[in-house]
Amino acid sequence: MSSIRPQIVRDLVRRVLTDHLHRVPDLSESFLIRNGHYCGYRFSYEQISAIWFAEEAEVKFYDESGAIIQVVDLSEGESLKQAA
Repeated sequence: MSSIRPQIVRDLVRRVLTDHLHRVPDLSESFLIRNGHYCGYRFSYEQISAIWFAEEAEVKFYDESGAIIQVVDLSEGESLKQAA
C-alpha cells in the first residue's frame, strides 16, 4: 500500500486542474473499492476525472471520452512538494 496520503493527492489534482482551467475547481471525489478493499480515489470536475490507485505511484487524468490527457508520477518528489 502507498505511503502517500490522500490529502497530498487531492492537492496535486486540484493544482493540476487549476493550471489547466485557470480557476480552482470544486472537486467531487469517491473511494475506489476493489474486492471489498480500499484501493484509491476518483476525483471529478465536470467532464475531467483523475484516478489514483493507492498501490500505483501515479495519478492519471482523463477527458470526457476516457482518453488519458496527463499522467503525474508521484514517485517524483518535486510533484509532491509542489502540491504540498
